[in-house]
Amino acid sequence: MNQLQQKTFTLKNPAGHRIFVYQWIGEPENKPKATIQIAHGMMEHAGRYAEFAKRLVKAGFIVYANDHQGHGKSVTSTDELGHFNGKKGLHQVINDMKHLSNHIKTEYPDIPLILIGHSMGALLARFFVMSNEIELGGLILSGTNYTSSFLSDFGKSLANLSTVLYGSHYKNKLINHLAYGNYSRSFSPKRTNFDWLSRDTKKVDAYVNDRLCGYRSTSGFYEGLFYGMREINKPKNIKNRRLDLPVFIFSGDADPVGNFGKGVQRVFDQYKKAGLKNLTIKLYKNGRHEMLNEVNREEVYEDVVKWIEESVLKVETSEKVEKTAAKIFDKYYPPGSEARRYLYPHSLKVMEAAIKIAEHNQHLNPDIHQIVQMALLHDIGIFMTNAPDIGCYGDYPYIAHGYLGRELLEKNGLNNIAPVCERHIGVGISLKDILENDLPLPHREMLPLTIEEKIICYADKFYSKSPKHLLKPKPVEKIKKKLLKYGKDKAERFDEFVEMFGVDYLF
Repeated sequence: MNQLQQKTFTLKNPAGHRIFVYQWIGEPENKPKATIQIAHGMMEHAGRYAEFAKRLVKAGFIVYANDHQGHGKSVTSTDELGHFNGKKGLHQVINDMKHLSNHIKTEYPDIPLILIGHSMGALLARFFVMSNEIELGGLILSGTNYTSSFLSDFGKSLANLSTVLYGSHYKNKLINHLAYGNYSRSFSPKRTNFDWLSRDTKKVDAYVNDRLCGYRSTSGFYEGLFYGMREINKPKNIKNRRLDLPVFIFSGDADPVGNFGKGVQRVFDQYKKAGLKNLTIKLYKNGRHEMLNEVNREEVYEDVVKWIEESVLKVETSEKVEKTAAKIFDKYYPPGSEARRYLYPHSLKVMEAAIKIAEHNQHLNPDIHQIVQMALLHDIGIFMTNAPDIGCYGDYPYIAHGYLGRELLEKNGLNNIAPVCERHIGVGISLKDILENDLPLPHREMLPLTIEEKIICYADKFYSKSPKHLLKPKPVEKIKKKLLKYGKDKAERFDEFVEMFGVDYLF
């Protein structure tokens, strides 16, 4: 288990402003899976996310959260609480977040960064991704909402008028009341003005008693806030982001900020219409605004961790695995080469079949990332053999491509998957076969051992590299008939694969 350590430090943004930052980290010997950056909401501070951060650290992540300008310990006096300077101030807050992101990426350049924004922090996060300046592994939005252009323009005009009449630092009671004053009316009996935050009364009381929470914000703050609401809901800005960015949106269905789920669903629908491909939404029954502080927060924590692992880390790993395999493939079979014309389509068909087999047999716990690499590279050694029908003009007999491929992959550092090159041939070649038939192969067992090797061996049998039959799967009976030429035991071994993995779902 990762032991939680909380550290704090300050950064100075390019304008010279001080940014107070929390970092939650586990034991230094435990390599983190990802970094998490949290953007907190209005009228609160980043320190309130310690419990959530503890769960993330336990899952193997490093967590950062800064106090925004006008919030928490980034202020130098209480007069600054709840203030930033309108539109310019909002951009400064966004730039502070980017400044922290760059700091995180400098510290941990090789693992994904996931941005989590709650409430106003979700607004900031949605604004953040509009520029595409910082490469994110994923985006999580908690307690977000859709605001119509009419309401955001009305709010901005009201804030502008308040600034003209009283100055940007004026804490206008009317605007604060319009912004959140009616939220607790939805819950009875009314205990505090902040019952809308959570059903957990201890969490609500902690908020009420925290001097860095629940204060009124200034006219300048609301000018910036309503400006941001307007910008993030413009269709052109929604489209201006990576379409493959994984996004998880969650909220309580009793959250008045998100219009009891309707506004949250509207944000999801906006992203879906814009073409984002990896979207998830969850509304928690009876949950209020702060799901990370709700009575069922452990459930929420688990959902966040699971989503990161499934939608970010697995995707990131798959992309890296495929890029590594593709780079090696291209090294020996460059685009336009004759052998590539036959091997590449064959490898893709084997990959397609192998993935189906793995997904159909999840009870066997196959490693899908290994399978992808193995499928693309299992025949990597054929260019060194004499097989002119498939564009190979080497000196070795074709049966040698297995051990030659293994040696190639080992030279390229892929020792973990290299054996599949020699173990997938036929249904595997035993040492007895090699010795009795005097095969031109190293004297060792070349039978598939791991479940991944067996899946590749099985999938490979359905596809030929022959130009006439490149993309057409072979029938089971035809495969068995060919294997019988090499011995009854070979056909029986194939039958064992059929029994183990099944066949009807494949084609």
